[in-house]
Amino acid sequence: MLNPLDFLLLLFSGSALLLKLAPRVATVRRSFGVATTLLIVIYVTPLAAWLAWPLENAFPQLSAIEDKNIQYVVHISGAERPTLATSKAAAPLNDQHARYLEAMRLLTLYPKAKLVFAAGRERFAFDDRDIAKELYARAGLSSRLTVIGAAANTWGNANDINDYFDTQDLAQHKEIAVVTSAMHMPRTILSLKSVGVDVIPAPAAPISPRTGFWQSWNAYSARLDNFLVFKRATHEWLGILYYRTVGRTKALWP
Repeated sequence: MLNPLDFLLLLFSGSALLLKLAPRVATVRRSFGVATTLLIVIYVTPLAAWLAWPLENAFPQLSAIEDKNIQYVVHISGAERPTLATSKAAAPLNDQHARYLEAMRLLTLYPKAKLVFAAGRERFAFDDRDIAKELYARAGLSSRLTVIGAAANTWGNANDINDYFDTQDLAQHKEIAVVTSAMHMPRTILSLKSVGVDVIPAPAAPISPRTGFWQSWNAYSARLDNFLVFKRATHEWLGILYYRTVGRTKALWP
């Protein structure tokens, strides 16, 4: 699926090239102007943070003092960089590495809880499974770890998780915390609810302000990071809309 930012960049570069070849064509000039204006707006304003804000504030961060009896911590893959993994000992992560920190925090708070890592598709010699196994082994958590699935997307993760707990006959009898990026949490919860798995959200790695929508202006305007945040936020909003449209989920908001 082509992301709006990718489309804007293609429109900008394509119209810039055509502008050299056909500078008098009005459609080319308009396309270049629209693409340039929108890219400037994304960079200069906190539009990206505003798009991310409702996604990331849909669920509170799980507090250490909450009255929970978590027995399973489900960690959704996505923080790994398998393209950089040259051996099993290499365990490169991307900027979503806080998923691991949050999962380890919960496992420390709940020493009897088991860890379930919901993996993505196997596409590399050393994939997200190897990275997760290596990192959790370094933390001394191998004995608590179970790796499941081979999902292509969030919907696949939800089905893998449902299959695991159906097999274990535990879904309706245990408190399950699910760890993923804060921005990714609404689509994850919608997908899990759709397949009948009830979980406790444990969002990690927020990037938008949690203290107020309008306080983001000074902190989140005029940053190159805005392009990445915009891409991720629009990906999630479009993903939520797409899942609802094709019937994968039963609502547009958790």
